[in-house]
Amino acid sequence: MKTHFILKLFSFLFASTLLLASCKKSNNDISQEKFKVKLSGFAEKTLFVVETNVRVMELDAMLKATGRQHTTTIGADGRYDTELELQSSLVKIIATGNYYDELTGQKSERPISLEAIVQVGNGEQEANINVFTHLEQERLIKKLQEQQKSIAAAKKEAADELMALLNVVRTNSKQTHEMKFMDGDRESAAMLAISTMLLNRDRSTVNDFLDEMKKDFSDGDLKDELKERLFKDADKIDLEKVKQNLIEVYQQYGHQFNPGDITIPNPLIKTEEDPLIMVKATMEALMEATKQLFVVDALYTRNIDETIIKNNFDYRALYEHTHQSNSIAINNLFKLHYNVVNRSSSVIEMFEKKTATAVDKYHGTVLLNRSIAYLNIIQYWGDPIMVTTTTSPQDLPIRTPWPTALNMVIADLKKAEQLLPENGENYVASKYAAKAVLARAYLLQQNYPEAKYHLDQIISSKKFKIDPDYGNVFNPSSEETIYVIPKDLDVTGNPNAFFEINMRKGELIPLIRYAEILLMAAECNAVMEDAVGIEEYLNPVFKRQHGEDLDSGYGKAGAEEVIFGLWMSDMVREGLSFGVYKRLEIGEYLFEKPHLRLLPIPEHERQLNKKLTQNPEY
Repeated sequence: MKTHFILKLFSFLFASTLLLASCKKSNNDISQEKFKVKLSGFAEKTLFVVETNVRVMELDAMLKATGRQHTTTIGADGRYDTELELQSSLVKIIATGNYYDELTGQKSERPISLEAIVQVGNGEQEANINVFTHLEQERLIKKLQEQQKSIAAAKKEAADELMALLNVVRTNSKQTHEMKFMDGDRESAAMLAISTMLLNRDRSTVNDFLDEMKKDFSDGDLKDELKERLFKDADKIDLEKVKQNLIEVYQQYGHQFNPGDITIPNPLIKTEEDPLIMVKATMEALMEATKQLFVVDALYTRNIDETIIKNNFDYRALYEHTHQSNSIAINNLFKLHYNVVNRSSSVIEMFEKKTATAVDKYHGTVLLNRSIAYLNIIQYWGDPIMVTTTTSPQDLPIRTPWPTALNMVIADLKKAEQLLPENGENYVASKYAAKAVLARAYLLQQNYPEAKYHLDQIISSKKFKIDPDYGNVFNPSSEETIYVIPKDLDVTGNPNAFFEINMRKGELIPLIRYAEILLMAAECNAVMEDAVGIEEYLNPVFKRQHGEDLDSGYGKAGAEEVIFGLWMSDMVREGLSFGVYKRLEIGEYLFEKPHLRLLPIPEHERQLNKKLTQNPEY
C-alpha cells in the first residue's frame, strides 16, 4: 500500500516537473517577462450592472494564483476594458456583482460570481466571462495537471466536451471565453438557455449550484442528478418573456440584440427513458398549441356563441374579421406553433444521429408532431418559416413558399409512417396517424387521389370505427381515436382558461379521429365526382348526428353540402373548420375580402425577425 502511494506521488511529481519544464521552454502557456495587454470583454449572466467589480488574477503553469492581481469594473456598455502589465500569460478573470435577471427583467437581488481562465499575450485581446467559462475551470485544471495538455488544447477539448454534453452541434471552434450571447450561433444560444435555466430555482442557490456543476464537470460529464436539477421545469420557462427582457436590457447598454428562438437543449440519450421524456416535451407543446388553435378557429369561422366574447375586444375582432397584426390571440397561436416546431426540431436533430431502432417510434412521433404544427401554420399564414434544425438567433430563415414547404412536410410524414409502429401506444403514434396527416397535407395540395389512397388504407385496416355515442368520443374507451395526447400531459403551467370553460368536449382532446377520415374520404370522392362510397362514408357520422340514415343519390353539390354540414356539426370547434371553408368554398361571408384567407404575421414576431414579410393587406 505504501509502495503504491509512493509510486503515485512520484508519477504526479514527475508529470508536474515535465509540465513546468515544457512551460519554461515554450511561451505557449506562461511568460516570465512583463508584457502589456489591453483586455476587454462581456461578463454575462446576463449583463452585470455598471461598476461591477472585475478582478484579473495572474496564474502559474498549474493554474494557481501567483498573488499578482489587478482590478477594473464593468462600464456603461456592459463590458470591462482595462490595460494591464502582466508577468504571466495565464489569468483568471472574476466578475462579482448583481446582474439583470432574464426571467424578471430586473436587477438580481443577490450577487453572483463568474470566472474565466484564459491565456493572453501582447496587444488587444477579448476575453468574455460566462457560465461556460465558469463550468470548464475544474476540467481545465485536470487536463493540465493529469493529461499534460497545453492551455489552448485543454480549452478546446473542454469546450467540445461541454457542447457535446448539452447536445449542441458545434458550428465553430470558439473557446468558451470567445463566446457571447450576441454571437448568434448555436453555442451562444445554448449558453443563453443554460444561463436562464440556472435561474429556475431559489436564486440564493444559483451560485452554489453552478459551482457544484463546475466541480462535477471535472471528469467531462455531469451526474444525472445534476442534469435533472438543471432541466427540472425548464419547459415551464416563458421563453418569449425572456427574449423581450433581454432585448430591453441590452438596449439599456446600447446594444441591438435579437435573441431569436431560444431552445432549451436536450440532454444526451443515455437511458431508455430519455427519448420518452423528449417526446413528452413536444407533446406538451403541441397540446398548448392545439387548444389555442381550437379557440382561434372557432372564433374566426364564427362557430361560437357571440355573447361569451362580447367583453373581449381581441376575440371580437377575430369574430368580426377586423383583427390586425397586433392581435394577442393570433400572436399566441403563432408563438405556440413555432414552439412545437423548435422543440421538435432539436429532438429530431438528435434522433437522426442515432442508429438504434429503439428510438424509431419516438423519432416518428416527433416528426408527426412537427408536421401537424407546420400544416396548421401553412393553413393559417401561408408561407412558413421552415425550421428543420435548432435556430441560431442571428440566422433566422426567411419564409418558404408554402407549396415547397408542403412538399417538405409530406416527405417528413412519409418518413414518420415508416418509423411508426402498426399500433400506437402511450406517447407514441401509429403509422395510421401519419397516414391521416398525409391525407390532410394532400387535401391542402388539392391532390385528391393521393389523399384518398391514404384514407382508404386507414378505412380498410378496420382498426377504428365511429362511436354511436358522441359523448363517448372524447373518453379513453372510444375506438374512434386515431391520435390523442395522453391525459397526463393535458396540464400546463399556463392553461388556456377560455378553452377549458367554453371549448372542451370531454376528458381527452383527440388530434385525429375516425370521423375526420370518413369525411375527408367522402370529400375526395365528391371532388373527383366519384359517387361510389360517398354515402357509405357519410352515413355513420350522419346517423350519429341525426338519428337516421342518409338518403341516397347525392350528386357532387348535394354531397358537398352534406359533408360541410357534418364538418360543422360533428367536427366543429376542433381546429379544422377554417380549412374546410377554404377547400369547399362555402361560407362566402368569411372571404368577402381575399386577404382574410390568411391571418397576419404577428407584429411582435416581425420586430424580432426583420426578415419576416407580412401577408397582403395587413
